[in-house]
Amino acid sequence: NITSVSGRVANNSGGTLSDVDVVIKSENGEYTKAVKTSASGQYSFNTLTPNRGYEVAAASNKDILNGVSTLDLVMIQRHILGITTFDQATKIIAADADNNEKITAADLVSLRKLILGITVDLPNGQHSYRFVAADHTFDNPQSPFPFKETHKYANLTSAKSNQNFIPVK
Repeated sequence: NITSVSGRVANNSGGTLSDVDVVIKSENGEYTKAVKTSASGQYSFNTLTPNRGYEVAAASNKDILNGVSTLDLVMIQRHILGITTFDQATKIIAADADNNEKITAADLVSLRKLILGITVDLPNGQHSYRFVAADHTFDNPQSPFPFKETHKYANLTSAKSNQNFIPVK
């Protein structure tokens, strides 16, 4: 007797992200498996033992500079100064370059160093992408932290589909 968990990585406008690592771990650590999303952003774990707890997470640190520009620095600065604040939770998450759940001048410095080639990684283990569980609802979009980054099942008894993630870069 087996069950499954599947879904896809896609943004709100339908764009998918391929080659994302999706990892499933069992509650007691005896089972860990990783797959990459397909060209259409799909992932699937098809041989899971039922009646166990599992956690699914997505991760990617590829193309760290892709889509990052000096315009982002201007927009973050305007947000910090209160001139034009971000209107979406995902924009605030993306601006948190140093992974401290706040948007500050330190985020500007981290991104500037990355753009100028002084550093090749973001600080504090921050990856180029964060992934929000698609079923997560932000209580306050202006203060999105912490947010749901995994799908958890205390006791997986049946197949779960549409366990989707939204990429944030």
